[in-house]
Amino acid sequence: MRLPGPVALLYDMLPPPAAEAALSLYGLRNPLRERTWGRILRRCAASETWNEEEQSRYVSATLRTLLAHALTDVPRYRPYRSLLGELRGPDEHVVALLRELPVTTKAEVREDPTAFMAASVPDRCCIVSHTSGTTGTPLALRMTRNAVAVSDALWWRRAIWAGYRRGDSEARLVLSPAVPLRGPWSTVPYRRSWTDRRLHLSPFHLEEQTIDELRRQIVRFRPDFILGYSSSLYILTTLREAPIATDDWRPKAVLYSGDSLHPHQRERLESSFVAPIRGLYGCMERVISAADCAQGNLHLSLIDGYVEGQLTGEPPAEGPYVTGLLNAAMPLLRYDLGDALTFRRGFSCPCGRTLPVIEPVITREDDVLVTPSGRRVGSAVAEAFKGLPGLRMAQVVQRSARHLEVLVDTRERDYDPVAATVRKRLGRFTFGEMEVTVTRRAALAIRHGTKARLIINEHRPKLSGLPRRPGQDLEPGR
Repeated sequence: MRLPGPVALLYDMLPPPAAEAALSLYGLRNPLRERTWGRILRRCAASETWNEEEQSRYVSATLRTLLAHALTDVPRYRPYRSLLGELRGPDEHVVALLRELPVTTKAEVREDPTAFMAASVPDRCCIVSHTSGTTGTPLALRMTRNAVAVSDALWWRRAIWAGYRRGDSEARLVLSPAVPLRGPWSTVPYRRSWTDRRLHLSPFHLEEQTIDELRRQIVRFRPDFILGYSSSLYILTTLREAPIATDDWRPKAVLYSGDSLHPHQRERLESSFVAPIRGLYGCMERVISAADCAQGNLHLSLIDGYVEGQLTGEPPAEGPYVTGLLNAAMPLLRYDLGDALTFRRGFSCPCGRTLPVIEPVITREDDVLVTPSGRRVGSAVAEAFKGLPGLRMAQVVQRSARHLEVLVDTRERDYDPVAATVRKRLGRFTFGEMEVTVTRRAALAIRHGTKARLIINEHRPKLSGLPRRPGQDLEPGR
């Protein structure tokens, strides 16, 4: 849910009962969306048990159509029109043909997004999606409505695999304007939506003063599922030692995404909620996704993207690079996500699905910000960089208890508006407790390929209640 400025300001002024009435009205759309997703998943169901030949046939046929479209209709790929004749070759030749095309980077898409837009896809069929920038590199992407619907359905399938049934309830600890960060009611850290049975919890209100109320509301709401960023869920469980699950309630599953989940974090979530932990890997570019099955194995969706080396069994010398199979409005071919993807070759999952299985994905390892009042903010801070024209990359460094320095990579002409927006947003997300300075810098600390650590907390040695991980004493960027 993304509200226009005046509407958001009005919503933020509503007392909680009125806000919950508005959320409940808005929530009427979710049962309708679930029906749409259900129809999509029924059409995709056969793909879960395709053999290797069927998987190869689907990828090749989809690539054949996508490449023909991109080579004729997308400025970035028109110089390679000479390859069109080769699309009539055998399936394995079509897949190999990808290697004739250049790698696409986030920087290229960010610098000239129109070069990747298909002229023949009308705007009425599209929406503009902004990546959240959880790696510090936000993008604006043009997507067909169908691509978004199919991608949403594939993400939702994780909950289906975890036992979701129509009408099940959720507690959501994710980025959402449901809980305001300004106005007279911003101290209330939750809102409820009755029509779609959702409890919205704020990832920006995780502190000693509110943690008991948040946990109390979860137990009172008795959700069937807990959903959130792994960093936010972990903070929720570490501020109090006692389990959140009770003798007569526990969720069906805890669903995490957005961050890597480390073993010590998984153990904490399992002991606190006494429930299975199910992960989702995806990206807002919607070129790839994977979900945990009941066995805890991460299955690629296959329908939305092709990873080089996925069909050949041979790991690529570079990359891996991903080609999105859904979005005709802005095809991303051989896209460098910057993640480390490793296939489990020759593995047969006991769940019975034949979808490719990948190892847990290495994306990023972030610290958390801690305000003077003890409020903890993890990857939710990425919202500060969403939809900012001219921002290439950003990183938040907590220098002291009251000082955040934000390093931004921008052109000189873009710096002032970017800096002003970042200062305003981070000031709101930290409730005015911290001084925020913004520094323009071209080179930021890099980890795991092209992914940057979004948060570095140099004040971490003074924190309490957050177990330290091996290697945490490494200097930033190592």
